[in-house]
Amino acid sequence: MAAAAKLLEASPADLAVADGRVFVRGSSDRGLTFARVIQGCLPTFGGAGPAEPVFEATVYHSVPTVTYASAVHAAVVEVDVDTGQVRLLRYLVAHDCGRVVNPVIVEGQIHGGVTQGIGGALHEEIRYDGEGQLLTTTLME
Repeated sequence: MAAAAKLLEASPADLAVADGRVFVRGSSDRGLTFARVIQGCLPTFGGAGPAEPVFEATVYHSVPTVTYASAVHAAVVEVDVDTGQVRLLRYLVAHDCGRVVNPVIVEGQIHGGVTQGIGGALHEEIRYDGEGQLLTTTLME
């Protein structure tokens, strides 16, 4: 309620809760959804949120160490030295991602990363015109 009060510029005693919203009593048009109250507590690039978070939790998850992904990628390429054209002949990937719960998702992540990496390595680029308008909207240009 303290966060909602700050966002609504009202006293916590003047606030009411109904239908998933916090609002100023007598002014139902002056209200916020619970989601908006929580968003108002989140920090932004500009600094802390406008309201201090006053949330409580009974259970916490804490990981004592940082987890790193272990992987190796190798590419076999052929380069035409006259034209600069690169041809990908073979690409190998090995990932140690721990216990796999859903292999389809893991494979999709690896395939997507490989595709994005190859695109970046072979000079795929995002270009803008002088006005700042994106020219490569599909990366197929």
